[in-house]
Amino acid sequence: MTIKTIMYFITALFCFECGITVYRLNRKALANRLYAAGAFLYAVFSFTYVQILVSPDAETSRMWFMFYSPLFFLVATLITHFILELSRYHGLARNRYFLALLYGSGACVAAGVIFFAPVVKGFYKSPWGWNVLYNLSSPWTWVAFGYSSIVLVPGIAALARWRKNASRERTKKQAGIILPAAYSTMALSLAQIVLTMLLLEETTSAAGDAYHQAVYIFFIGAIRFAIWKYKPYFVDASTPATELFSGINDAVFLADRKGDLVFMNDHARDMSRRERPSGGPISLFSLFTENDYFQRSLRNLYSGASQQHPVTLELPAYGGAGIMELFMYPLKNESGLTGGVLVVSRKNPGLGALQQQLGLTVRELEVLLMLGNGQSAGSIAEECGICLQTAKSHIHNIYRKTGLANRVELANLLNKHS
Repeated sequence: MTIKTIMYFITALFCFECGITVYRLNRKALANRLYAAGAFLYAVFSFTYVQILVSPDAETSRMWFMFYSPLFFLVATLITHFILELSRYHGLARNRYFLALLYGSGACVAAGVIFFAPVVKGFYKSPWGWNVLYNLSSPWTWVAFGYSSIVLVPGIAALARWRKNASRERTKKQAGIILPAAYSTMALSLAQIVLTMLLLEETTSAAGDAYHQAVYIFFIGAIRFAIWKYKPYFVDASTPATELFSGINDAVFLADRKGDLVFMNDHARDMSRRERPSGGPISLFSLFTENDYFQRSLRNLYSGASQQHPVTLELPAYGGAGIMELFMYPLKNESGLTGGVLVVSRKNPGLGALQQQLGLTVRELEVLLMLGNGQSAGSIAEECGICLQTAKSHIHNIYRKTGLANRVELANLLNKHS
């Protein structure tokens, strides 16, 4: 096995590791999947080149070359697609017509290289293995050589825009690694074309593929380093935390110190579309505006109080949920001040069934939960913002509707239906 063969094996393993690392950071993010696909295919591309090198004859080398060529053009288009998605250039990254043009151009060039254009004159055996002898007099050869540089242009423009408009310092640093790497890759690829015209044909045939391999390994490695180093701010608003919360069946809201929502998982986003007034910013205060208890509890949290009990809401329109429980947690900074609020909304069909069975109002259900937690009438009145007599009236109605005699029986009833 030659040194050149070992080098290609190592680069293939490196690309495979890059793909796995980035994919595991956030499996659901499109940019991660695109990068992983490009890195995996480049690993296959490298292994395929090894097969060209170690082939027993020229015909076998040609067969492997027909598999090798389309892989390169597909990797080039995947990397460009990845850059557009990473840099939030979604107008192109998710436009079906642009993507058809991007991938279609790569397919056309690959088909030309394999079937139609006289790009390859033949194969010859060297001490390193079989090498491809390109037809440098064919214009199609130069189109194939320059394709990766041409297709990288929109990606570089998107990266420059992303870096300029980035609001986070770490995002700027991440873009500051990938953008120079993209510039360098395009410059080195163009330099190969110039060197091919200046150097002897045997020299370019022997070293050209290895040079191109080194350039792309540098680019893939630079992107991998930027992603690994600044992974908390990688791709969309998607982070490992997003992946974690997206898999939770509860609706999760995270708000800043002003109440504006900075994160929602899919279930929370669905709920906000149903409950939020049309127009205006999304904030916790704009959600569930008809529920005074929720609004009061939220204001108390921002004032520094703690929420001992969940807030119950009746949301029959939300997936037939009936009763929702909102668990609210203040997020305090180092000074002890509330810098944000985490709200977890959970469906509780047992409480909904209990409410319907006993004919309780939403307020009476709230009072029932507080009674089950051992709160007194005075504490209930204070927490709900009602007078003591009204709280006692709710308690009387609860005992009458349930037919129970004391708090222990009420607690057992709640445990049975929760």
